[in-house]
Amino acid sequence: MEEQETTETINSNSVEQDEEIIYPNPADQFFYVEQNFNNEKLNDDCTIFMIDLFGRTVLIQPTQIENGILKTIVDLPDSISAGIYLVEVRTASTHSVQRIIISK
Repeated sequence: MEEQETTETINSNSVEQDEEIIYPNPADQFFYVEQNFNNEKLNDDCTIFMIDLFGRTVLIQPTQIENGILKTIVDLPDSISAGIYLVEVRTASTHSVQRIIISK
């Protein structure tokens, strides 16, 4: 009996994922954080943390999710030097981390 191989393709667009965008990257004076939580009824507090590669939190910025969408600008203080950082977006029920390069 001959074996048959079955291949099934899964459309990645059908998977509901929280999409986080940080731009520009690299950044020098500010950057934007945008995230779609795929829940238009979500209105919640949110906090953005910027963490250096030593694990130190160098910036904390509270913000708000409105109608399932986070859109905010993060101004970089002079105390943050050039380098690679992690940007963590945290809500009561979710958290995501992205990398950003700061070039001052």
